[in-house]
Amino acid sequence: MHKESGLGMSAFFANSQEPTPAPEQAQPTRRVRTTITLTQEDAERLELLRMQLRRDQGRGLTYSEVVSQALRHLAQGVELSPLTPSQT
Repeated sequence: MHKESGLGMSAFFANSQEPTPAPEQAQPTRRVRTTITLTQEDAERLELLRMQLRRDQGRGLTYSEVVSQALRHLAQGVELSPLTPSQT
């Protein structure tokens, strides 16, 4: 009598299910690469902001995210109206 010792290739494919589609994600924001020159004081301030926000939010932040938050905060302070899609 022949006894099967394993499932062979069917072990990989026997109970395969259709992959679940990824949840709908928002379109990524269009980014523009730019270079800025900072004073030593401003560069240190940017790093301190990044470290503080990292502690507050519990995750790593890029300089782009810090600058983006700072620009939004500054725009609110001077009551600059938000950008509409046609302005971007």
